[in-house]
Amino acid sequence: MSKLTLDTIKGLAPDSKSIANAKTVADPRKWSSLGVDADGVLWGEFNGSDRYSLYASSKSPATMTACSCPSRKRPCKHVLGLLMLAVGGHPIATKEMPVAVREAADEAYYESTFE
Repeated sequence: MSKLTLDTIKGLAPDSKSIANAKTVADPRKWSSLGVDADGVLWGEFNGSDRYSLYASSKSPATMTACSCPSRKRPCKHVLGLLMLAVGGHPIATKEMPVAVREAADEAYYESTFE
């Protein structure tokens, strides 16, 4: 992944409430699977009120993120939480993203950009 910082992630958030909610999501115990593939795409499956599949690719100059949750906020708290886990030093293994994760997340694809 590109060099993200907590300040960069805060800049991607649609509002301050999203950051506060993302902090509760950035708990590795709430994720059934996490990984980063060979291309640097961070992905995960979050267990909340439902299971949400998501990924974030920080290929400069754009961060492409997707999540299968129903939130209208983009990026959602799940994507922000996943990015917070990565910059917070949580160990994330290198492994291929499951096809089901990509397919579920691709249905809700959106893009956010940062410098």
